[in-house]
Amino acid sequence: MTVTNHNTFEVTATSLAVDDTSLVVKEPGCSVSQFKLSGLRSTGFPGTTHSARDLSLSPPVKIPPGEARTVTTPEVVSQDGKDGALCGVKLDFAAVAMAGYVVH
Repeated sequence: MTVTNHNTFEVTATSLAVDDTSLVVKEPGCSVSQFKLSGLRSTGFPGTTHSARDLSLSPPVKIPPGEARTVTTPEVVSQDGKDGALCGVKLDFAAVAMAGYVVH
């Protein structure tokens, strides 16, 4: 996925929050029950009351102001192997980031 920094200062993406309620399958004959979300810990999804999985980025991704970086999220979602058909899915992600400040 691509994470864009719309700020005027550099941010460091430290993790991604995956909205637990956002999983949608895109092919006929596929079911949400065939998929499992993998994550490190439960958290809240920003701006909602939904639960989410917080996935740490290792190493964290530094994003300069006004730029975008590609973030790879291996094995966030896995499909039950019993079916054999590959099903496309859609998930909502939010980047959790921190900004570095210089204190004088």
